Amino acid sequence: MPWKENTTMSLREEFVTAVGQEGTNMSAVCREYGISRKRGYKWLRRYSTCGAAGLQDQSRRPCHSPTQTAVAVADVIAALRDANPAWGARKLKRRLEDIGETDLPAVSTITEILRRRGKLDPAESRKHQPYQRFEREAPNELLQMDFKGDFALTEGGRCYPLTVLDDHSRFLLGLFTCSNMRFKTVQQALTQIFDRYGLPDGMLMDNEDPWKGGPHAPYSQTTVCKLRTWSVSSRSRHRSFVRNTGAFCASAVIRWIASGVGQPREARSVAMCSMTARSASTMPTRESAGTDLGSARAGRRHQPS
Repeated sequence: MPWKENTTMSLREEFVTAVGQEGTNMSAVCREYGISRKRGYKWLRRYSTCGAAGLQDQSRRPCHSPTQTAVAVADVIAALRDANPAWGARKLKRRLEDIGETDLPAVSTITEILRRRGKLDPAESRKHQPYQRFEREAPNELLQMDFKGDFALTEGGRCYPLTVLDDHSRFLLGLFTCSNMRFKTVQQALTQIFDRYGLPDGMLMDNEDPWKGGPHAPYSQTTVCKLRTWSVSSRSRHRSFVRNTGAFCASAVIRWIASGVGQPREARSVAMCSMTARSASTMPTRESAGTDLGSARAGRRHQPS
């Protein structure tokens, strides 16, 4: 014989049945079911008024909501959204204000109105949410690699600064003054880093040239996997990636290099600046403020694998 399953409804029905028996003590029955006498009388009153249906949980919605958005206003918001499916709550409110609508609710309330009326696609909403930022548990679990633009040199040609940053310690493993963005150039730079610091578990690059692959951008996921590591691509210019790989760019040295756009620089001066920037990366950065990095220097937190 199977065990009897008790639900909230069945227990309430048992309670009112037990209380209805002749000679039953209300306090004793309430103690047996683990409820107060006030709650017991409430269920008994509901049962005597509505029968078994009265034992169902009732809505906790207030009977009156004076500040609730008028239905007519909600209809106008929904109609404008239907006409412009790509518009969000802020743009909808601004457009309604421009055409003379008054007594409009807050932006958050408009979003809730759209959600209640099924105007928001959860899958589409997730696409526009920033990825959660996290820090890897140990050094060399993830390296972030990026080219920081380019600028002209007085000797002719251009300089393409290549940066490689450790995700855990924010330590700048390499800042290379490359003359191009070709495969061999990047391969030589990564070989130096891997020989000195070991092979990482993974590498993160944005989804722009030259990392996204193609005939003119050979550094695809397949190419990186030949190095016995895995690659991750973030959204192009995503703020999480840009902020982390560019944390050290707040130094005066990197600002000097960045200011060279349109102004030719000497190759020797650029090389000296890259060495200075590597040394500066061992100092605490504003990116580490308020995090568990504290005032620890990135170079001391990093350990070769």
